[in-house]
Amino acid sequence: MGEQHVHYDNGKVGQIDGQQVPRFAGLTTFGRLPRRDEVADFDIAVVGVPFDSGVSYRPGARFGPSYIREASRLLRPYNPALDVLPFVRAQVVDAGDIAWHTRQLSRIIEHRKPEDATRAIVRARISPVGEGMQVLVYTPDQPDLFARICGYFDQAGFSILDAKVHTASDGRALDTFQVVTAALPEHYRELISMVETNLARTIDQAGPLPAPSRGRVSRRVKSFPIAPRIDLRPDDKAQRWLLSISASDRVGLLYSVARVLAKHKINLRLAKVTTLGERVEDTFLIDGPELQQNWAQIEIETELLQALAA
Repeated sequence: MGEQHVHYDNGKVGQIDGQQVPRFAGLTTFGRLPRRDEVADFDIAVVGVPFDSGVSYRPGARFGPSYIREASRLLRPYNPALDVLPFVRAQVVDAGDIAWHTRQLSRIIEHRKPEDATRAIVRARISPVGEGMQVLVYTPDQPDLFARICGYFDQAGFSILDAKVHTASDGRALDTFQVVTAALPEHYRELISMVETNLARTIDQAGPLPAPSRGRVSRRVKSFPIAPRIDLRPDDKAQRWLLSISASDRVGLLYSVARVLAKHKINLRLAKVTTLGERVEDTFLIDGPELQQNWAQIEIETELLQALAA
């Protein structure tokens, strides 16, 4: 990341300094904020969805994200109406456009029948970054959706390396997973059709969640285990909570965590799942009635620690 960005004392990285680079110059990101790959962690990600297949008379909404980014060059770091410095309080990044998602969804939504509107859409491809497959899920949200998806990957022998979970204001979930398997690593193209069909069926049927598998622990993890860590903190209004976990990686770990959240009817709003070698660093934005009770918080944290240490 260039030194042109403003660095605050609390570690947040703000906009490009207008005194160093004029607002009409430089690379275009939302608000001239850093890109997702330029910071280690973030609180808010701005994502563009260049999509206009639902427009019949005046197409052009696909250019919306780029025009918004251009207009946002004039954003200032201080909001006088609210008397707040938003980019100091939260790390905001530009996560780019969902290009592959848009292309896949537009083809299906434009031609599918009305009775299929509530069915899950699952698409997979060979991952363009790293190894394995990238899997897209677009479906009406449900309380145990994340657990159901993780359960399918667990039972099918896939390990989840990365996951991005988003819930839109219309109640639909747009989730992306990067998964790998040790069983048939050279046959990902043959596995794509299987994953698309079976995962969509698993979501639509909404049966009971399967028991988690007992994955093998690597020799390195056995020799150098990482103590499980959980941090559960409320937001400013105590309406949503930020759950951060850290532990040694193993097959089925994410599914075990997801089962605990589903058991307590915890709603998952956002998720960032990161695998760093033998270590996992996962962050979840969650809410639910039980989080308002101290005894329930302790019970959830205890069960999560047991899941991480199992």
